[in-house]
Amino acid sequence: MENKELTILTKSPWYTIDRLFEESKYLLKKQINIKDNQFSNYGGHNAVTSSLVNGLMKLSYSFLLNPKFSKQFSRHVHVLSSTIALDLAINLKKKGKINRLTAGPNLVFLPDDYNSIICSDEIDKILVPSEWVRDAYVYYFPKLKDKIICWYAGVDTEFWQANHNNAKNKCILYTKNITNEFNQKIKTLIKKYDWNVDEIMYGNYDLHTWKSKLDSASLAVFLSSSESQGIALAEAWSMNVPTFVWNPKPMELNGRFFPSVTSAPYLTPETGISWKTENEFQDALNGFMEKNEFQPRKWILENMTQEISTKLFVNKVCRI
Repeated sequence: MENKELTILTKSPWYTIDRLFEESKYLLKKQINIKDNQFSNYGGHNAVTSSLVNGLMKLSYSFLLNPKFSKQFSRHVHVLSSTIALDLAINLKKKGKINRLTAGPNLVFLPDDYNSIICSDEIDKILVPSEWVRDAYVYYFPKLKDKIICWYAGVDTEFWQANHNNAKNKCILYTKNITNEFNQKIKTLIKKYDWNVDEIMYGNYDLHTWKSKLDSASLAVFLSSSESQGIALAEAWSMNVPTFVWNPKPMELNGRFFPSVTSAPYLTPETGISWKTENEFQDALNGFMEKNEFQPRKWILENMTQEISTKLFVNKVCRI
């Protein structure tokens, strides 16, 4: 096998059926949540992994994805997801089997998760999906400041492309971990402006359903208290659907305070509007009815394609 410049891991090499029992013992020994171990084609967050893999192929960059044996690893290993794979890579770095180890962004919520594995001295750089996540890491774990790199996954703009004319009076209401009461209140407000509301809930749809709904809508309203990147938002923008995003800020979770948290880290005036109160939301709806000057797909094509995202990854992670 020819030498590759980069090895990407989204799961441990121990994912074949005959190794399941051995891996289960390993999970218990290391006190790693078994839900972290994934056996999908790519592993990890599929949109993030496919974005990077497709981007690297488009750039003709030499890489391996999830080789079965550690002896096949390149001298630079990047662990995109799976703390099991990261633990393995850390041990290989300690033994001098690999030269460079980078990790993220789909590994931990905060650095002290999974026995603080992301704080290992063997990790050269840590990827996070946005600035507010970086701020949270640095605030609670200042020693990581010089290791952290912000990197976002790009959108497959060929797949996420509208095929039909967006209906002028159709709005998608996208909800994630909010109360039914709040959901109903916002839905009622939208309907007051004679919009037809098409609801979709995080985790309860497939990509083709989501794309079909976007293909027939001219606006999407997002209700989520926080997003580390907001991939569903980017997919809407690529379909040329602007987003009105509820952005309550700040947030307290598990006894920790996050002052710079946001529901849309990459929202711009071209892609939509951020709102907090119901009055702000109604003002946004009024403005949209009078004049729609958003250009979300144009912004995506200029800033967040798979090629653009992957070039950033190569420059920030592989060529330092």
